[in-house]
Amino acid sequence: MSLYNKLYKHLSTSVLITAHTSNRIHPVVLPQGTVAAFPAVTYQRVSGDRVYSLSGYSTLENARLQIDCWATSFETVKDLGDKMRQVVDSATAFASNLISDQDLYENEVKVYRVSMDFSIWNQE
Repeated sequence: MSLYNKLYKHLSTSVLITAHTSNRIHPVVLPQGTVAAFPAVTYQRVSGDRVYSLSGYSTLENARLQIDCWATSFETVKDLGDKMRQVVDSATAFASNLISDQDLYENEVKVYRVSMDFSIWNQE
């Protein structure tokens, strides 16, 4: 199973996340053409390496994923960000390590964002 599928399944079945987002968990960007509902989550692959040996591709990858939490209040986005870190760290389908995180504000749309980069090891 692909890392995207594993991550989506893990996040969308976590009560800690869906209590905030319902089903608003999207790859890469928030949906266009509609007024996005908040809180929401986006995730995207930033980079990654696949592990090769003399035998060829080992089916092991180390991807760097960015997960962004979005909300209209700072308190809500920080709470969702804290829960996101806990949920991603608790995954059993892949192994993760938080590399960095930052608090942001998107002035044009008046939305707070917590952006987190994870190093994730995944067996395809």
